[in-house]
Amino acid sequence: LAVLRGKNGLQRCVRLGVLTSTASAGVRILAISLPLSWRSRSFGHGLLQVAGMCCGVSGAFLQGTPSRFSAVWFPPEQRARATGCAFIGLGLGQALTYALCP
Repeated sequence: LAVLRGKNGLQRCVRLGVLTSTASAGVRILAISLPLSWRSRSFGHGLLQVAGMCCGVSGAFLQGTPSRFSAVWFPPEQRARATGCAFIGLGLGQALTYALCP
């Protein structure tokens, strides 16, 4: 992504990823809090589709950041371990999000 280049690119990328991921969780909570008659209609399904799209957009911003973080913060001999731990944490965080949010 071109957002990663330039000054504060990594920070901007993480902020956009967190923002769209939070929006995704908010839309899912909104969709599940609707009355049952609204949830069964296409409006409820549309909200869930929007939530899925927000989650997909956040993945585009967040999936590339662990490699960049390890390249910026860690010396070369520790980058593989740092990148691996970051990807494990990213996967666990996404799994927890789907487990905790409806």
